[in-house]
Amino acid sequence: MELLLKRKPTVDGAILGDLSVDGVRECFTLERSGVEIQPGRYPVTITPSAHFGLLLPLIGNVPGRSGLRIHSGNVPDDSEGCVLVGQSRAVDSVLDSRLAMAALQPKIAGALAHGQQVWITIENANVEATVKA
Repeated sequence: MELLLKRKPTVDGAILGDLSVDGVRECFTLERSGVEIQPGRYPVTITPSAHFGLLLPLIGNVPGRSGLRIHSGNVPDDSEGCVLVGQSRAVDSVLDSRLAMAALQPKIAGALAHGQQVWITIENANVEATVKA
């Protein structure tokens, strides 16, 4: 299974993005500026989170970092470097986060249960420079 996170420029400490699963748009994302995961391709597993007391997707092999997860949350301060998901978004937040997580997690868990590897690729959106005449 391939997850693709395409991020947009930051707004008030928030990095908004779109997450797709195997090429199909799944949900919106939110990360906190300054602690976001660097662009790259990372394995995803599901493990117990001591912080949340739940089984949650874990993003592995992030250079110099550990414990980065995909989980619910609404504003940048809900993340210490993790990827938050939501079904809708505002200027600097995601909404209906628990619903988005409830839809995404079974897809990841199902793929893992069937012996598939799950990967997330994180990309920064290209921002074209405005040229003044």
